[in-house]
Amino acid sequence: MRRALLAWLLLLTGLNVWRLGEAISWRRTLPDVGVPAAPVLSAVFGAAGMVAFGAAWLGVLLRTPWARGVALGASVAAAVLDVTLRAALGVSSEARATLGFHAILGALMVLISWGLVWRGNQRAR
Repeated sequence: MRRALLAWLLLLTGLNVWRLGEAISWRRTLPDVGVPAAPVLSAVFGAAGMVAFGAAWLGVLLRTPWARGVALGASVAAAVLDVTLRAALGVSSEARATLGFHAILGALMVLISWGLVWRGNQRAR
C-alpha cells in the first residue's frame, strides 16, 4: 500500500508542477485573455501544492509519522481551494461551467487519498 500512496503523491506533485508551469505560460503568452483563474494565483497554489505533496511523498518514502497526515491534509486543502477559487475568482465562463466537474474531481482525490492513508494506517497496526 505504501507504493500506491507514493505513486499517488508523485502524480499529485507532478500535476502541481504542471499547474505552476501552465500558470507561468499563461502569464507570459495570454495576459489579456480570460483564463480559469488569475495566473499569479494559480502559480502560487501550484507551487504550494507542489511543496505540500512533495513533502508528503518524501515523508512517506522516509516512513515519517507525520507524512500520512500531511498527504491527507494537502489533498483536502487542494480540493477545497480549487473549487472555492473557481467559484469566487474565476475570470472566464469556463471556470463556472466546469465547477461541478472540478468538485467531483476534488472529492475523488480526497477519497483516494483517504483510502490509501487509511489502509496504510491499518496495515501499520
